[in-house]
Amino acid sequence: MSGVLQTDAEKPVPDTQVGVAGGPSNTTDSKGQFSLRLSLDFIEGERVILVVQKKDWVINSPLDGEWNLPNIKLQNVQYTKVIIVPKGSKALWTHARIEKHIVLLSDELATLKKEGDKPEPINLSYYLGEWANKYGFTPDQVRAAFDQWYTATEKSDNHRRKALREFYRQNFFLAAQYFVAAARENSAHLKAIREAQRQETLQAYANWKDAGNSLSNLYRFEAALAMYDSAKSYVPKENYLKEWAEVEILIGSMKVEIGSRVQGEKALALLKEAEQIYRQALEGYTREQLPQEWARTQNNLGIVLNEQGFRITRVEAVAVLAQAISAFHAALELRTRETMPQEWAATQSNLGIALYWQAILTGDAEVDKLLAQAVIAYRAALEVYDRKTQPQDWAMMQDHLGIALQELGARTDGAEGDELLAQAVAAHHAALDLRTRDTVPQDWAATQNNLGIALQKLGHRTGGAEGRALLAQAVAAYRAALDIRTRDTLPQDWARTQNNLGVVLKELGLRTSGAEGAALLAQAVAAYRAALEVYIRNTLPQGWAMVQNNLGEALLAQDKYGEAAVCFENVLRENPDNQNAYDELAFILHENLYEYSRAFALNRNWLDRHPEDLSAQSGFAENHFTTGRFAECEKRIAVLLANPDIGYGVKIALRTIEIANLLTLNKAGEIPSKLDTLHAAIASQPEEFKVDWSFEGTRHFISQNEKLASHRKWLQQLFNAMEGEDRKAILDALKAVKANF
Repeated sequence: MSGVLQTDAEKPVPDTQVGVAGGPSNTTDSKGQFSLRLSLDFIEGERVILVVQKKDWVINSPLDGEWNLPNIKLQNVQYTKVIIVPKGSKALWTHARIEKHIVLLSDELATLKKEGDKPEPINLSYYLGEWANKYGFTPDQVRAAFDQWYTATEKSDNHRRKALREFYRQNFFLAAQYFVAAARENSAHLKAIREAQRQETLQAYANWKDAGNSLSNLYRFEAALAMYDSAKSYVPKENYLKEWAEVEILIGSMKVEIGSRVQGEKALALLKEAEQIYRQALEGYTREQLPQEWARTQNNLGIVLNEQGFRITRVEAVAVLAQAISAFHAALELRTRETMPQEWAATQSNLGIALYWQAILTGDAEVDKLLAQAVIAYRAALEVYDRKTQPQDWAMMQDHLGIALQELGARTDGAEGDELLAQAVAAHHAALDLRTRDTVPQDWAATQNNLGIALQKLGHRTGGAEGRALLAQAVAAYRAALDIRTRDTLPQDWARTQNNLGVVLKELGLRTSGAEGAALLAQAVAAYRAALEVYIRNTLPQGWAMVQNNLGEALLAQDKYGEAAVCFENVLRENPDNQNAYDELAFILHENLYEYSRAFALNRNWLDRHPEDLSAQSGFAENHFTTGRFAECEKRIAVLLANPDIGYGVKIALRTIEIANLLTLNKAGEIPSKLDTLHAAIASQPEEFKVDWSFEGTRHFISQNEKLASHRKWLQQLFNAMEGEDRKAILDALKAVKANF
């Protein structure tokens, strides 16, 4: 391959490296001439990229160095003229270069994630700035060049040029029509001549593809997908690897857009189809062949795996999100901040989302590490997303950062955790500076909800008036969100925020005395009941169980034991292994409602599923006493007292119940020695020791049982002794108990 390197004034450029990307290079002689010996890996008709090593100069012809190798018979005789111009030269802004950049912009916009359900105007400022920086101009100069091209081509009859003009002015529907017209002209020509020439094929491909891009910007994803399928038919992988990979990515993107907007099996099917497309694309070309396409596909693969993770079971999601994280890391190997800052930031954002959800779902020792990595990824994205030029991206990233910080802060003890939660609050406030109710009401409401969660978590671990003030701010944030998140328009978001509001109102109520505290608890109950209007067991069983549990806690705080018991029974009906619901229901039935038979049945059923639960085994021994199973009670207590895994406090409670049980078995003679053993066990405890066991249910049973009628007064004295405030008080009272036996 022979050629000459010249300036646009046709002056030769000597002593300069000229080469082919991925191939050989040569230094020009005094006349600017060069010669390259190409290997057989380069085939006729193949597009190659010429490279000139001259700082602050750009190849103007062939355009950006892109050149098709001629027929092999001509390669030794055809002379290649390469013209370079300095950055900032007006000669750069030819119609061909402007139209090329509009096509590149078309591809870039089509692959961006679309937010919401309606198209919004495209901000060209960032792209004009990139081109200006690349070619040595100001953004205003670039815009002026594009506007001059738009005016100069006004009377063009070329459908493709018309389409590009309309795309530049963001008249996407008209642009799509012109691209289709151009594609049909290309298609008709191809059919007419029967043998499509490569350039014509590529032009037809490009027009169908760009028609799809235009429709994508109108959010007409199904129509865009049809255009991309038409484009793909022109570029078989074996002959058009770059174009095939390009349109595969676009097809996958449309399936993601459609799949993320539908529900159920259809959504998951589309997302899996997109995943398969991306994986096949990665098999079809390598990082070395098409590095940018490879990185973009890795990023898109991560996105579709993220979307799948929201729609599958917890166990499946953990594995899928791990794959997403790997894909984003792979993309970041080529998408660096220095070379591709916007793409780097977008991938960092996607990585943060995957890391956050992996942390939420995994539930193992890696949670804190994953959350910390998510925070790092979000903060990295904020190094590029500028508040002035990319306000919505910046605000979205601040909100994501706040969510990750609040999760990490809630899991971190002490001042460090407080500081993380304070940073979360600050991040959500920052997002609200730009996410206003008037401009983006749903985003504003979502951030208000997230702010409420952060304030609630910080208020939960802050005492006194300051803590109550933070909780009150959380209430205000949730109520603000509910102004937009209504039951009619956003029912699930409304229910989720109602539940969050109930949680903070309950805690605030518990911290507030008198009528005001009671009113706050009543408001919490009302919020939970509102959430249950949407969280119905048949349709949203896990959400229903969660709110039932929270409602039960609030009713318990109001001493409404019967209603609370119903709630915890509901939880166990959906999640029979829920430890909190079991503990609360077992306590209510035995200690508050004195429904001993129900408590016994509940305990027995729990132990059928959890035979290793020592706490439940201890409670079951007491249940035997309060249901009149005295002989079995004695046996069970003996087994538990011999178990080294049972704590001293529980054994002391069991020894106390054992003494009462001996009276029912007419074994009063054993009681003095049992009292001595009990005394010794308590005496071995620390000074501040207290018996952490409620005997209310047992005391009530004793007051009603005729067998123990003659011993009631003494037994009450025994159980009163166990409620002493420290070791000394218990032992002093126990001496009197023994003396009075």
